[in-house]
Amino acid sequence: MTGSHFDRFARALGGRKFRQSVDASVQGSSPGNAQPFAGYQFGGTECRYEVMATGTSGPNTATPIAGVLSFGIRDDGAIGTGTFEFPDGSSANVVGQTRGRALHALVEGENGGLIALIGTAAADISNCPPSLQGPFGGPDLDDIGTWSGVGIGQE
Repeated sequence: MTGSHFDRFARALGGRKFRQSVDASVQGSSPGNAQPFAGYQFGGTECRYEVMATGTSGPNTATPIAGVLSFGIRDDGAIGTGTFEFPDGSSANVVGQTRGRALHALVEGENGGLIALIGTAAADISNCPPSLQGPFGGPDLDDIGTWSGVGIGQE
């Protein structure tokens, strides 16, 4: 995929708004063990993770990325609704795809900047495993690093 193809693809994904309401709760969950919502609108699940990302190369290496990643998973593995909540209270839309233990997510950052999160878990993502980890890229083209997410239990 060429750079211009990726840019068009990223803009198309980042411009879509996937907002569905979730009205469910899970009993008996605890930090470090993300739990699926039983009543996700598409029959899938929703997971939440506390995320910390550190850049290893690029203009933003001195600025760690932190926040809460929440995403709904449809039965086909698509991330049908998602948000990334930053510590200052702002949030960004998240879209992507899951398959087995793999997560591919695109966070629409400030001023249209995009952050691509690639993650792997020890268990199937649709079961909201307790942790995820992998590389990331963005928001600037030269920014790369690693991230990890620890599951947040639902209340």
